[in-house]
Amino acid sequence: MLDSGSAPSRTTTVRGTRRQSASVGQTERTLTRNQLLAAKGSSLADALERVPGVASLKTGTVAKPVVNGLHSQRLVVVEDGIRLEGQSWGAEHAVESDPSRAERVVVVQGGASVRHGQGAMGGVVVIEPAPADHAGISGEWIASLRSNGPQAGSSLRLTGPVPHAPRWAWAGSVSWRGSGDRSRPDGILPNTALREGSWSGTLERHGETVTAQASHSVFWQHQGILSSSHIGNLTDLRTALAKGSPPDTATWRWSVGRPDQAVRHDVSRLRVQGDHQSLRWSALAGWQSDHRREWDLHKPIDSRLAALDLPELDYSLRTGTLDLEIEPHLDGNWQWRTGIQGIHQENEYDGRAFVPNFRAVAGGAWSVVALRRESWSVDAGLRADLHSLEIWRRVAGKVAAWDDSWLATSWSLGWLWHPSDAWTIRSAIGTGWRPPSAVELFADGLHHGVAAIERGDSSLGPERSLTAQSSVGWKMPNSVHLQASAWVTRIDDFIFLRPDAAPRLTVRGAFPSFSYASDRAWLAGGDISASAPLGEAWELLATGSAILTRDDEGGPVPFSPASRLRLGGDWIPARSPRFSGRVGPRLEWIAKTDPVSNDYAPPPDQVFLVGIEGFAETGRWRISVRGANLANTTWRDPSDRLRYFAAQPGIDIGANLSRRF
Repeated sequence: MLDSGSAPSRTTTVRGTRRQSASVGQTERTLTRNQLLAAKGSSLADALERVPGVASLKTGTVAKPVVNGLHSQRLVVVEDGIRLEGQSWGAEHAVESDPSRAERVVVVQGGASVRHGQGAMGGVVVIEPAPADHAGISGEWIASLRSNGPQAGSSLRLTGPVPHAPRWAWAGSVSWRGSGDRSRPDGILPNTALREGSWSGTLERHGETVTAQASHSVFWQHQGILSSSHIGNLTDLRTALAKGSPPDTATWRWSVGRPDQAVRHDVSRLRVQGDHQSLRWSALAGWQSDHRREWDLHKPIDSRLAALDLPELDYSLRTGTLDLEIEPHLDGNWQWRTGIQGIHQENEYDGRAFVPNFRAVAGGAWSVVALRRESWSVDAGLRADLHSLEIWRRVAGKVAAWDDSWLATSWSLGWLWHPSDAWTIRSAIGTGWRPPSAVELFADGLHHGVAAIERGDSSLGPERSLTAQSSVGWKMPNSVHLQASAWVTRIDDFIFLRPDAAPRLTVRGAFPSFSYASDRAWLAGGDISASAPLGEAWELLATGSAILTRDDEGGPVPFSPASRLRLGGDWIPARSPRFSGRVGPRLEWIAKTDPVSNDYAPPPDQVFLVGIEGFAETGRWRISVRGANLANTTWRDPSDRLRYFAAQPGIDIGANLSRRF
């Protein structure tokens, strides 16, 4: 069940039977149609920032969602039923998904480990592409422009029935976007140009009781890494850390230069599902291939190697998954769903050894029972997982092997109550876990994507979490809409990057140094969203999220997101059958975070940012506009690991134009 006010502004055709990702006690938030349109000119993380309780972890040009203070391997991203695995390489790698393909994006806040397995301690982001159209040819074309870069992009999605085969339908999409170097208020962010694209194809057959679907999608990206973060000696590095940036000698470029990284992410899916008199069932097999290459700032000294222009880091991550689920048709108000999941994953590297070769094999079984009444619902879930990890690395010229396995259980309890049509009250409690990754165990050396030296710790064990959350929603027609939630999470053996006492000098330059460590962590927070009409033509808006993190010694967790509050007001012109729209200013406050021990720079000060948002729709045409940091304020994000070297981008005005047909 979706929260009040979270449903899309129009209904969508459901492909097969959508599975509920959350417990009835968890908060689910769905991006509105207009928020989703705004996302299609940028990244998924940028769009999700509009959802209360969701922030972005920024690393230069890379951004990824943070839900309830957790991200990366603690947040599961599911696209068209497949759990995306690119983040297995580390926290700075973005979600490898193109938002232009999405028809619906849902954020499940809080642990969802029973349904989605290890790593879903912070929540789940569910990305659903548009379903295939069996009735006739339809689609959508989108064009986007942004001033900071500048950036331009376009996408096209088409779908329709297969000729002379009424039970068959097809769908396809293609997109591209690119930008030059982005700019901060007082200069250029050197080497932050971007190239990105995707394509996908789907073939689907609807039978009377069984539906089958095969699809393949490709996402590729080539982007520069802030070159001013790569510094040659310790003296210049300390000067840059003290001033907040190296001397600015950059000139704007459209091309991507060194250091840079390129990634290609392929996903193949085969889904079969049925709905019979006694039960519903589904089977989903997936295959993912991630190929990532990273080039350092300087080419090898050997001219023969330099002429080959080979990447210093070259990873290939291959993942196979299988998901089986059944749901018997029970009498009365009872519902029971159960399933099994399996995964086989291998990583191979070439070039410099940073992430070792590894193989992961895992399997899990889960079950959820729910009782749904007219005014209240309860559910309970239980899951068991077995995960094994084998790692091979070269030590003193010889191959050394390491392996371990973990058996863990997860459970959840949820409760929902509708005391009246206007009120919705939820509560949930549940556990989760995740094993340490190969990066956290054996990372060794320069990670140029974040301009840092990182060292793993092979003694790290699995994380285990306990999360409790509650939310309340109130919605009256033509009146105030309010939704507020609070949550607290305890994670035992929480794994994090701890700044070392001093930076390090290597043959590739001088860099901040970090080591993986673990401690018990507490995360607590809350979020609120509210809207209130002000006459017939105006509406006041407010969203905010607060977060507090602490370790066992009372210190903050490094690189945690800051608390935020966003206020706005929209002018809504008179609606008509041919036109609707709204536009208004936004004011955002980002709080100052607590200082972290041995950090290389103090936390950024609080900041106020000015923006504007709006949309208009007439017939099949829609346009969204957004202006960010209109006052061109210099500010830094506390979660950005490149904040030591550069501020966030300055003024950015963008627009997306869409036509459905």
